[in-house]
Amino acid sequence: MTHSKFPSWPSDFVATRSGVIDTARLLYRQYRRLVATARRVALLNPNKDSDVKVEGYTFALSKEVTLGIASRFDLVSSPDTNFRFQQLVSNAPCPGMFYILGIQGANVGCHQGHKIDAFNLKDLTIDYPTLSPANRIVVYVEYTGRVPHSKRLDRAEEKARRWRHRAIQLAEILRAVSEAKSLKAAKKIIATSDWSPYPSERMPDLFTFSIGFSGHASIVGY
Repeated sequence: MTHSKFPSWPSDFVATRSGVIDTARLLYRQYRRLVATARRVALLNPNKDSDVKVEGYTFALSKEVTLGIASRFDLVSSPDTNFRFQQLVSNAPCPGMFYILGIQGANVGCHQGHKIDAFNLKDLTIDYPTLSPANRIVVYVEYTGRVPHSKRLDRAEEKARRWRHRAIQLAEILRAVSEAKSLKAAKKIIATSDWSPYPSERMPDLFTFSIGFSGHASIVGY
C-alpha cells in the first residue's frame, strides 16, 4: 500500500513534473514581458529610478564676421549645468576659411598641437573634461579672409548689375546729346546729367560662424 503523502509512480510524478515546467515557463514569459516593458519605458524616461538625471544636450557658440576681412576672435561662454562634451561640429562652408587655434575648458587646454581647419569638424568625436556652470569654455578662432565660392558669385552678379545700370544711364545721355540742336546744348546736357547711384548699394557681406558641442549634461534642477 502506497502512503498518501508520496506521489504514486509514475503517473503522479509525471503530473507534478509537468506542473513545475508549466510554472517555470509562465514565470519566464512574465520576466520577458517585464524586461521588454522596461526597455520601452527607458526610451521615454531613461532617468527613471536614477538619483542623477542626465540627458543629451547641445551647446553652441557663434560670432558674426565680415567676409573678406581677416581677423581673430574668441568664442566664450559657460554652460547652465554640468556638461561633458563628446562631439564637435562647425558650419565652416569651405576649407581654409576658419581655423581653430585652441580650445580651453575650465582653464585646461583641450586641444594639443597645430591649428585645426574648422571645415573638418563634422561630427568629430571628442571627450573633453566635464564643465560646471562656474567654468567657461573658450574657443580661439582665426578667420583667414577667404570668401566662399557662392558669395563670390553673388558679388560678380552684383557688379554686373551695377555696370548694366551705368550703361543704361550712359545710353540715355548719348541719346539726349544726339538730339541736341547745338554743341552748347549738348555740353549742357552732359554737365547736368544725373549719374544716380545703383539703387541698392551693397552692404558688407556678413557670415555667422558657429561651433557646436553635443554631449551629456545633468538636467537643470536636479
